[in-house]
Amino acid sequence: MAEPDVIPQEVKGRIEQIGSADLVIGLADGEGSDAVTAAAAKARAAFQALSPALKVVLVHSNGSNGAPDPWLVSFPRAANSSDIFTISHLLGGRACAVLGSNPESITPESMRRLTQPVLDQNADLVVACYPRHKFDSLINSGIVYPLIRALYGKRVQWPMARDFGFSQRAVDRYLMLPRNGSPAWMVTEAVSGGLQISQTNLTTQPQPQKGAGDVSSVLAQVLGPIFLDVERTAPFWQRIRGSQAVPTFGMQHALAEESSPVDVSRMIESFQLGFRDLREVWNLVLPPATMIGLKRLTDQSADRFAMPDELWARIVYDFALGFRLRVMNRDHLLRALTPAYLAWVASYALEMQNATSEEVEERIERLCAVYEAQKPYLQSRWRWPDRFNP
Repeated sequence: MAEPDVIPQEVKGRIEQIGSADLVIGLADGEGSDAVTAAAAKARAAFQALSPALKVVLVHSNGSNGAPDPWLVSFPRAANSSDIFTISHLLGGRACAVLGSNPESITPESMRRLTQPVLDQNADLVVACYPRHKFDSLINSGIVYPLIRALYGKRVQWPMARDFGFSQRAVDRYLMLPRNGSPAWMVTEAVSGGLQISQTNLTTQPQPQKGAGDVSSVLAQVLGPIFLDVERTAPFWQRIRGSQAVPTFGMQHALAEESSPVDVSRMIESFQLGFRDLREVWNLVLPPATMIGLKRLTDQSADRFAMPDELWARIVYDFALGFRLRVMNRDHLLRALTPAYLAWVASYALEMQNATSEEVEERIERLCAVYEAQKPYLQSRWRWPDRFNP
């Protein structure tokens, strides 16, 4: 259990004044006073009609505890999820929400959707689902979602969500463990710990990774913590077969469909250059059959460029194994995935150029099914990395 001593003394005093709460809503990473005021008003509007007696405490960063709102806790620094969990634990909250999206984009309805499954449906973890734009968040659609789904057996569409709802049981569990550095850790820990998971559709857009730069940096930032978690939880995910849907609340919101052409020529050129320059590195990670598949891909023209799902899933699995075996510096390894990822993006973009929202969802579902079908490949290589080299 996290020690209360990590909480600043002035915040402890504020918690003692409040005494207890039913629901704790935390704004992670700090926002300005105007955003805090707006979020506080939204929180009141969201739950006042639900139950006037419900005690709702808002936790924000970089403000003043002298605020007139008696249910406001202000941090002198940027609060993270562990800080918010600790406050919820100390106040005995029945439910807790951690909001990483811009508070100005969060509606009373979204706050209810994140917390009502906890208050009314016995959910332990509620993960936000965002409207999926067919050419946005492709690291989630092409790697993170299908990987987490195939390994852990739960169809949580946004493991990298910025907005979550938690039960007291989930809060106490997370406080006992060190932070992983990735939101996906919330999902994998909930699954492996036997917690009840659900997801809820929001109208807000997913927030981009903070400090994100080029594609290579983003891949390293996102996949490093996830691959560490895959290594840590291997005894669990190796027993999982198939996947199951999780309870989903609210209607899915589709974005306007794009019709403008997508220029994939630079992505294909980057892949071809990467195949030439990174061949020695890739040979440390990828088995001969995969290298042959990539070589064939380099010979395809731009208008016919198409990466098979089976090849892409195996590449992701191979890099997860290479990360585990430390075949080279881990950061360099993750960055070396970039040309292959750009090849997958180019293939996906060409295929989905004129696709509807429904067709995009069906396409991602097919990709996830291939990840699941290829999971025995990862299991075999994970158990016998030296003997299994197709």
